Amino acid sequence: MYSARQSNDRTGDDKAAKTSGSASGAPTDGSSQEEYIYQLTCDLEKEKARKGKLYSSVLALSEELKELKDTTSSLLAASAYANRTWYDGGLWRGPELLPDVLRGSGGFGDGTLIREPVSLTDLFLDLVIVTAFSRVGETIQVLGSGGGMAVNGAVVSYFLVFWLIWEKESSYATRFDTTDLSSQAETLLTCFAVLFGSLSVTSSFDNEDCTRIMVVAAFVALLHFCLHFRVAYLYRDAHFQSDGYFAKKYAIMTMVMTFAEFVTWIVGIAFVS
Repeated sequence: MYSARQSNDRTGDDKAAKTSGSASGAPTDGSSQEEYIYQLTCDLEKEKARKGKLYSSVLALSEELKELKDTTSSLLAASAYANRTWYDGGLWRGPELLPDVLRGSGGFGDGTLIREPVSLTDLFLDLVIVTAFSRVGETIQVLGSGGGMAVNGAVVSYFLVFWLIWEKESSYATRFDTTDLSSQAETLLTCFAVLFGSLSVTSSFDNEDCTRIMVVAAFVALLHFCLHFRVAYLYRDAHFQSDGYFAKKYAIMTMVMTFAEFVTWIVGIAFVS
């Protein structure tokens, strides 16, 4: 009787196992189990591929959102710069980096900066530089019509002096705000110096007119040394790898170059005199 009961229990367990196996969808024989495992593996691979595509889509979306954030930030900075009042920060304020120069703002010519109208001082500088170059051109014409060499060392040197002055002003104006009174005063002094020096472009090296040109070049170099000294002093406590840190490095490099140029012109003045 006990054996019969054991046999009945074993039969019941087998039936329960078969019932649970058929209920879960798992096959009981060997070949069917292999097919079932293969099907599960294929389903897992498909699910993995779908999740991989979803992950790639999420990454692409995050990159697009990051670019949109950077573009929006640059547009907001450009709008704030364009809509500021002329007295913001004081009339004699320190140098300030332009929005399109800041890293991560999408600057450097991508059109995000709203360009403001050219100031009268900048327009006057452009006219003065054009006048100086015109004087150099007139000198070349006079020398050529006289039967001599149209382009000599003096003409090339005068042209390079005016070009270097224009390059200094343009380099500063494309990096820093020039609407404060200190920058406007520096630009006006440069204009008067260029006008003063352009009177001497018809002369040779061996007279006082050559000294006048060197005085103009030394004076403008000293002005830009002082301008970039203000920049270096303003950003002296800037954090490493920040925009202010790179502005300070640029200012220090320019100070070294302008000081060396100033000393060179002073030596030339003393030599000619």
